[in-house]
Amino acid sequence: MGTDYYMYIGSHVNCPSAIEWSATHGLFVESEPSPYGISEEDAIWEIGWNDLDSESKILVGKEDATGIPLDECRRIFLLSAAHPVTGAFEIPREEKGFFQRYLEHEMDFDLYEYRFWGGH
Repeated sequence: MGTDYYMYIGSHVNCPSAIEWSATHGLFVESEPSPYGISEEDAIWEIGWNDLDSESKILVGKEDATGIPLDECRRIFLLSAAHPVTGAFEIPREEKGFFQRYLEHEMDFDLYEYRFWGGH
C-alpha cells in the first residue's frame, strides 16, 4: 500500500511561475478554492462545552454564537487580521465576561471547558 502526501499552499495572488516550477519538478498542481476563504455571511460560529474532567472532550452542550465581533475573536485567540476565524479555539477563563454576553448558557469554568468553533 502506498501513502499519499498532500501539501496545501495558498496565495492571494496568481503565481504562474511558482505553479510552472512546481509542475516541472514532479508536483501535481491544481487550483481549488481555499477552505478558509469563506465569507462572514457563510460562516457558522458556535460555542461548545464539555465536562472539565472528560477525557473524551465530547460536547455536553453548544449554542450558536451570533453577533460576536470577529476582530475581538482574532485578538483573544491571537490570530492575524486576515484570519477568517475558522477552526476550534479554546476560550480562556479570563475571557468569560466577553463571551457570556453572547450565550444563554451560564458559563462555569469550574465545571466545563469551552471552545469557540467557526466554519461551514
